[in-house]
Amino acid sequence: MKNKFSILLYAAGIVILMGMPLVVTNDYDIHILIMIGVFSILTMGFNLIFGYIGQLSLGHPAYYAIGAYASALTALNWGFSFWLGLVFSGVITGIFGFLIGVIALRWRSHFFVIATICFWGIIHLIIFNWVSLTNGPVGLGNIPPPSLLGIEFSDKIHFYYLILGSVLVVLWLTARIVSSPIGVAFRAIHQNEPLAESVGISAFRFSLLAFILSTITAGIAGSLSAHYVSYISPEIGEFSVMISILVMVVLGGRGTILGPVLGAAIITFLQEYLRFAKEFRLPIFALALILCIVFLPRGLVTLPNLVASYWKRPN
Repeated sequence: MKNKFSILLYAAGIVILMGMPLVVTNDYDIHILIMIGVFSILTMGFNLIFGYIGQLSLGHPAYYAIGAYASALTALNWGFSFWLGLVFSGVITGIFGFLIGVIALRWRSHFFVIATICFWGIIHLIIFNWVSLTNGPVGLGNIPPPSLLGIEFSDKIHFYYLILGSVLVVLWLTARIVSSPIGVAFRAIHQNEPLAESVGISAFRFSLLAFILSTITAGIAGSLSAHYVSYISPEIGEFSVMISILVMVVLGGRGTILGPVLGAAIITFLQEYLRFAKEFRLPIFALALILCIVFLPRGLVTLPNLVASYWKRPN
């Protein structure tokens, strides 16, 4: 009965999202919905390594930027279609993820954090200084929009449906992974790594798998972002992006399927509509994060369950 209710709830949510452009007709609001989709994909991938394995990667903006530049450069220099560029972005970020992960994840913990942030610094410097490839601080423009079966996704409404489809695919794949024996291994490593190792679960191999999947997802999000905005610069990989990703996952609910999506929606919405607050925006985000950690340590996604359990308590 509970499974049927969940399926109906998800179906209702998809129907609402499909009909959103019929209600939200303002281009700016549709732009916000698209960016929520991009960050949802980015945070769902980050949640695999941070939420399910428990390893903090501070280099995810680098993979996001690599995916964006890889897709843009293949389209501008080699004439690749968006779809080939999307695959290439996932492959190249997955390779980088493997190379960093296979070294840093052997020690994990603090060494992994330091290694990922060093990788971010290297990639950020390369993007800034390899002018012949990345065009340096000027960035790359005129990135062509995606097209499929004669439909060009230059229109915001068309791109909204593309990003919605991408989010749903990544969400479905994430749910499948998490509910599979692989997901069980992820959670076992997070909860008690020595115990997981004692029953034959390789913490290194499963952590590496989660990290590679998370970097591939970041590259795909970068590709989608580049072809949507049609312009990228080194700002796409700034460390402030990492702070946003981290806040989104923690606020929404780390180690949950829908938590990162909820967090991405809330923070992206607030970032746009709190522009009037200017220098007070970051303190507002910090306060929201502190309150969430204190009162909802598993994120806002658990709020309905807490409310339900409160009402069920005997007087």
